[in-house]
Amino acid sequence: MSVNDVQALCLAPTRELARQILSVVQTMGQFTNIKTQLAIPNMVPRGQRIDAHIVVGTPGPVLDLIRRKELAVEYLKVLVLDEADNMLDLQGLGEQCLSVKRNIPSNT
Repeated sequence: MSVNDVQALCLAPTRELARQILSVVQTMGQFTNIKTQLAIPNMVPRGQRIDAHIVVGTPGPVLDLIRRKELAVEYLKVLVLDEADNMLDLQGLGEQCLSVKRNIPSNT
């Protein structure tokens, strides 16, 4: 595992909540060398590989990034589903969350 591998992934049901979570993560890690990335629609240019330690995003864009091999999940240690009950109830988001989980190695 290299220093620039994604180690934590947080999924949120909305762009606004993902932004809020990322802001808290950045505040908590402001005196460290932790790199963060927001993964919401139109945030990550196509073809750009994510090299952040912590990624916060919505299920659709995260799943798209994983499928395009732009978000590597081989070294992922933590998967967080914020407001999981809401996401699993909302049409489409629940299936996208499950698809993200299915794309992550089982040792995570």
